[in-house]
Amino acid sequence: MKPIPRTHLSVVAGLLEILEDYEGKVDAAKIADELMLELDDILPVIEAAGMLGFIKVDSGDLILTEKGREYLAGNSTQRKKILN
Repeated sequence: MKPIPRTHLSVVAGLLEILEDYEGKVDAAKIADELMLELDDILPVIEAAGMLGFIKVDSGDLILTEKGREYLAGNSTQRKKILN
């Protein structure tokens, strides 16, 4: 199994929050542009979120999963349970 890319969970949560703002689906390039970053800069975060099951990637679109929504809605204890 491939290791999860090194990134902070707060950055992953930030990505999930952005996706939630876009009603759960947005083009990855649009997010990179909005954050004034290169797509390559956010790829590790996208990959980590995908490996954790928080998002799906489909034809360049990032789609927030139910697990991602649960993670966003949870308090710190619930988030720890989801990560385990």
